[in-house]
Amino acid sequence: MKPTGIDKPGAALSSIKQAAASGTPFKLALLDFHMPDIDGLALAEQIKKEPEGSEIRIIIMSSSMQQNQARHRDWSIDAKLLKPVKAAELLSVFRDVMGGDPQSKTQKRQAALESTRPGRVLVAEDNRVNQELIRRLLEKWGHTAIITQNGKDALALLEEDSFDCVLMDLQMPEINGFDATAMIRERERGSRSRRRIPIIALTAHALKGDRERCIAAGMDDYISKPIEAAKLFEVIEAAVDQGRLAALSVHPDIKKP
Repeated sequence: MKPTGIDKPGAALSSIKQAAASGTPFKLALLDFHMPDIDGLALAEQIKKEPEGSEIRIIIMSSSMQQNQARHRDWSIDAKLLKPVKAAELLSVFRDVMGGDPQSKTQKRQAALESTRPGRVLVAEDNRVNQELIRRLLEKWGHTAIITQNGKDALALLEEDSFDCVLMDLQMPEINGFDATAMIRERERGSRSRRRIPIIALTAHALKGDRERCIAAGMDDYISKPIEAAKLFEVIEAAVDQGRLAALSVHPDIKKP
């Protein structure tokens, strides 16, 4: 076990992302409850929301864990330690949390997030870090991810190939997500043989009315960054199903999944 020490809570998330991108993701986080700017439970919440942090085991250390017990349960902290922490106790908790029990909650979560109907997903996203994160998640769940950097390239790929759904970033160079969606829908209206492909909006903002605006623009669903793995899984599964049904309505000879 190789530890990495972080003296500021704000640096924890960037370290987790960098480790995952380098192929050596963290498996365990030992967090102090009392920290400047943000407490350990709030930091744990942020870690669990990140795709790279959803499977990290988390241990909270505090001189008193009587308060915030509801939050402790809600965010599935794997263990807690009362300070001062003894070496033997720390080692014991490490072993319990990182044990190889096949029925552990982390492995249950991995099994749950596996698509029974793998599909082809076109991802239009200009940020390379987000591209890689989305690709890893989709491929882990059994999908095929085709990555493009802007709306213009996405339009070209949709002309050349077939996809079950599109994950469309709203803010991209050349052609943004709104304009690309409008062009896709216009093409579909002009061709009897072209089915309506599900489009999921992907944006860095989570403002009131954003989802309604996306739906009004011709998109089918909406997900905000930072991406929550479980939410993305749910939305992609629904979109792939919707895309398959649309394909059946246009090509009834296709076998039902």
